[in-house]
Amino acid sequence: MAVYKDEDAEVRAPLVAWGLRTDGEVVPLDTDPSGTVGDPRETAGFDRVERAAEGR
Repeated sequence: MAVYKDEDAEVRAPLVAWGLRTDGEVVPLDTDPSGTVGDPRETAGFDRVERAAEGR
């Protein structure tokens, strides 16, 4: 899960994939409501990636 923070709350978004860059770096990928896929670390408010709890 990608976790985003704003001043009032945390929002969690499921990751859709992991990407492998040509330099060997593995990066998380998520999507926004319009379907654009990207690295959540490049999005305002991004805080961390965490493992989803069982049953989510």
